[in-house]
Amino acid sequence: MPRICIVPRVEGLAGVASFRLKFEDGLRARGVDVTHDLSQQVDVILVLAGTRHVLALQRAHRRGQRIVQRLDGVNWVHRARWAGLRYTIRAVYGNANLAHIRKRLADHIIYQSNFIKGWWEDWYRPAPVPSSVILNGVDLNQYTPNGLHERPSGHDRLLIVEGSLAGAQDSGLYSAIKLAEELSHKSRIELVVVGHVDKRTQNILKKQTVFRTIRRDPPCVALYDFRE
Repeated sequence: MPRICIVPRVEGLAGVASFRLKFEDGLRARGVDVTHDLSQQVDVILVLAGTRHVLALQRAHRRGQRIVQRLDGVNWVHRARWAGLRYTIRAVYGNANLAHIRKRLADHIIYQSNFIKGWWEDWYRPAPVPSSVILNGVDLNQYTPNGLHERPSGHDRLLIVEGSLAGAQDSGLYSAIKLAEELSHKSRIELVVVGHVDKRTQNILKKQTVFRTIRRDPPCVALYDFRE
């Protein structure tokens, strides 16, 4: 039976964690064994962005094991605005980790879009190994706009899904709120946010005059517009 090692074993509800779980289900359905142990003998290692276990990955590289790296965007917030010392250190380290694997260890790079590919090549030059662009897909048999999740009556719904919208990542949330406010001049809007929103940001949202904030089952925050 073919075997693939996927690292890191990211846990969570969205983003790369969601991709990992669904990808592993698809592999197992096709008779491919999955492990997360870099010391095991496998046919290929898939690195989801980066990993803190760089030494173990280097040992696998020296053993001649094939390594494929899947990349999303580069950490950029700290370059656009002050995001705090902790976030900046993590972002700089994260970019260095990703770039090192991309340049020194990977045998093949998979970019999530042509935009992501151009972004990496603009910042870090083209990778010295072959690359592919594989767009994210959605299983429409499992996730569908029909049935229970069809468009609500009386208003339009906007949905923003992100693993974390806390701290320096909150700019995307405020952009979504601004968009909802603009659209609310034409129709009633419901903005539903699925992702981690920190307490400070939640308190700011509660003071909004346009929206009221309702805390649903974590990690969902729903914002309802009451403009007629």
